Amino acid sequence: MINSASIMEWKEQVPWKDNRYMAFTVENPPTYKQFVNNMEAKMTDEEFLGDTMGLLRPEMSFEPLASYRLVKETLIDRLQ
Repeated sequence: MINSASIMEWKEQVPWKDNRYMAFTVENPPTYKQFVNNMEAKMTDEEFLGDTMGLLRPEMSFEPLASYRLVKETLIDRLQ
């Protein structure tokens, strides 16, 4: 188990704390609002929603809208 002191030390170095993790890929990382607007648009795009079908085994079930709602509520909304 990782001790709490190590976790607190690492907390100050997390790559997503100030968007440094995106500095090498994009000049201007998206704002929270831009990110959410982009994801909301993708959730209405049938091509985007169907992209995972070829990756999953036929017996696997995946509900992208329900999954997105869960991720948005538990993670993305905490980024505000």
